[in-house]
Amino acid sequence: MTRDWPTFFESRVAGYEGGVVAKAQELAWEQVEATLPPVGMSAAVDAHKLAEGRIKEVLANPDKVLKPPALWPQKARRGKIMASEGEAKKICIGLVQRKILRVAGSEERIYDKEGNVIASGLFGLGKGVEFTSEDGRLLELLRLIINMVGPNEVIEDFEGDTSTLPYLGQWRSTTLQRGEVFRWSGEDLRSACYLLLIPLIWGKFMLIDLLLPGAWFGVQEEWVMLCLNVIPMGWKLAVVIAQHVMRN
Repeated sequence: MTRDWPTFFESRVAGYEGGVVAKAQELAWEQVEATLPPVGMSAAVDAHKLAEGRIKEVLANPDKVLKPPALWPQKARRGKIMASEGEAKKICIGLVQRKILRVAGSEERIYDKEGNVIASGLFGLGKGVEFTSEDGRLLELLRLIINMVGPNEVIEDFEGDTSTLPYLGQWRSTTLQRGEVFRWSGEDLRSACYLLLIPLIWGKFMLIDLLLPGAWFGVQEEWVMLCLNVIPMGWKLAVVIAQHVMRN
């Protein structure tokens, strides 16, 4: 078992306070697969059915949170696809099998003012958990992040249920008397965002910036684009919607 030290140090940088901060990394399916829900589990929870009020309206109608066309970018920012051609193929096929991605229809597109398709990139962030690869290398598991800098430019901010997120610092004001014990607990869902299915109407805002052979996905079209079926990590509204749905 050997550690890939160059990759280890390239994936980290020191922050302002001297701590280690993870950097965006090149994706490899071997490092991503184990961090995703298994086939049949992803996109299994219908976010729209569980939502209420404003969140339900937004999920059903993207126009509720779109910026006016006049405020759309002249040239949208593009997120980089941080994966080799071979790894991108493995990743996209694996994500379609898990229903995290689907083949987008030719009409499912949005454009900036210059007429360019607005789409997203992909990159990985280290989870701090290592495993031994098939060839004996010590690798880090990678969290799949969708770089939605382009689509996020056309969506307005709104708070939703983010004000209900826990803040551990609030417990600092708690006072205990001698002999008293205070216990609290929390819970989390693995790959929570990728469990939450979103309505098809959001597909055109969720494109991945790759043109791929349709044959990879069993469709007749020669070339296709893929879009997300789930709430992606990297979307401006991810925390807003996920927090609301989880509370419900």
